[in-house]
Amino acid sequence: FPYLSQMAYSPDGAFIAVYAQHAAKKLSTVTILRADSGESIAQMEMTDTFFHRLDWLDAQTVALSTRDNILVFPVQQPENAYWVFDENSPIYAYYEHIQIVDW
Repeated sequence: FPYLSQMAYSPDGAFIAVYAQHAAKKLSTVTILRADSGESIAQMEMTDTFFHRLDWLDAQTVALSTRDNILVFPVQQPENAYWVFDENSPIYAYYEHIQIVDW
C-alpha cells in the first residue's frame, strides 16, 4: 500500500502538495490539491525515485529533493517539471558522491 510521506500547503494557502510512496512498487506520486475543495489539479508519478523533502518555492512551484538532485514541479504546468542537475552536469564530474542536506 502507498503511504503519505509528506504534505505542505502553498505559501498562499491555495494548494496542498502531497507526496506518497509505494516502496514495493518503487513508485512515487506527487499530487497537487486545491485546499478549499480537495480537487486534484496536477499529478506526477515516477518509478525508482524517492524524495526526501518537499518544499514550495513560491505559490505555483513545488521542489522535491532526492539525495543528489532537486525536481522542480510547476503546479500549472506539470509537464514542464525538470531536474536541477541533469546527468551530464559538471557537478557530478567534480564530486564522486553528492548529498543534498539542506537548501
